[in-house]
Amino acid sequence: MEEILKEVQEVVDEICEKYGYESEDKEGNDSLRTVLLKLFPVMLKNANQEDRKLFYQMVRHTPIIVTQNFTKERS
Repeated sequence: MEEILKEVQEVVDEICEKYGYESEDKEGNDSLRTVLLKLFPVMLKNANQEDRKLFYQMVRHTPIIVTQNFTKERS
């Protein structure tokens, strides 16, 4: 798992710089960087090295777009 954490840190640093993802959220929420650092290791926990490389390639070439909630909230 430590290997995955190191890989994830490097990839997240790279994509945050490449796509300009903020390190801090202006509204008090977790930043995208923080979310990715938590999410990626969980997603890749049982993945082999080949699958992880494919995933890293995908996130390096696919920007993440954060939008407002477009659906109505249920009351």
